[in-house]
Amino acid sequence: GNTYAVLDTAAHYVPCSFNVVVADNELPNITCPADMVVNTTQGRCNATLSYTVHTWDNCGAGPLVHLTGPASGSVIDLGTYNESFSVSDATGNSASCGFSVTVVDNEAPTIVCPPNAVGTSAGGVC
Repeated sequence: GNTYAVLDTAAHYVPCSFNVVVADNELPNITCPADMVVNTTQGRCNATLSYTVHTWDNCGAGPLVHLTGPASGSVIDLGTYNESFSVSDATGNSASCGFSVTVVDNEAPTIVCPPNAVGTSAGGVC
């Protein structure tokens, strides 16, 4: 603690002690991407997921915790996936965010047709 004293001209002395406590009441910051729609990789029925989640805190954010959903870099099939994350700071303040990823197939199918065939019928037969 800190101790201070006051002394007046009549030699009256009065001490005072106090503690200074600095509290971190500020939540860490976490930013997830917006909901996203991802096209399948050309010629495939899946896509490679890519995203970044940012965190920061006035007193130092702890590690980012991936709660649900596939990790960035994963190859995922058609469908919708819900991602959620959280982060805490050294004093126990926490924050979370989430977003959805939907993989869609917008690629038109392709077809390879054989060449036209020409044939003849036997005489008198149609």
